[in-house]
Amino acid sequence: MDKIQELMFPKEKEKQLYIAVIEMINEDVDVSALTVSEIAKKAGVGKGTTYEYFKTKEELVIKALFYDIIKQITIVKELVDKKETFHDRFMVLLDYMQVHRDDIKPFNYMFKMAAGSHESMGDIKEKYTCFDENLASKFIESLIDWFYEEAKKENLVGDKNKLLLKSALLSQIVEFTMILHNKCSDSIDMEEAKEYIYAGLLAKIK
Repeated sequence: MDKIQELMFPKEKEKQLYIAVIEMINEDVDVSALTVSEIAKKAGVGKGTTYEYFKTKEELVIKALFYDIIKQITIVKELVDKKETFHDRFMVLLDYMQVHRDDIKPFNYMFKMAAGSHESMGDIKEKYTCFDENLASKFIESLIDWFYEEAKKENLVGDKNKLLLKSALLSQIVEFTMILHNKCSDSIDMEEAKEYIYAGLLAKIK
């Protein structure tokens, strides 16, 4: 079983620990301040048992983040596959982020770290970079690559470097995340915001 398969199908106690981390992130707990004892207690797993599966807290948190994002991206891909145009497919992603904004904070963490914009992850962000070299960006980039190829099919992509175009996609997703979690988000017309994000994306990729 490769590393991706291990993340997708964890052992029962690993899964309990992953879910505990995800729940705590969604409860706005400071990830960098979390302790193994707190995670183990939340999961209903002994601290000693936790160390049988993970060498450090950082390893546990990173793997929990990837466990969650694999699940989220799998759902998103199934939804966007049902749409026919790039616009509608991109809107499905934004719709999903809006509807699930209170339980996709791990998803947002990963996109922000991939964009290099998360400010308070400390050792966790450093270990993300290391882990990313071996596995990590495969799932984030798989979604970005998919949208890039769909944009190409509709001749929406200019002659810029592919990396720059993928960065544009990523930056617009991060920007929408920031809108969703803005303190004044309740006063924002979200449909208008989505079209604004989409227009910004088209301007960047042309």
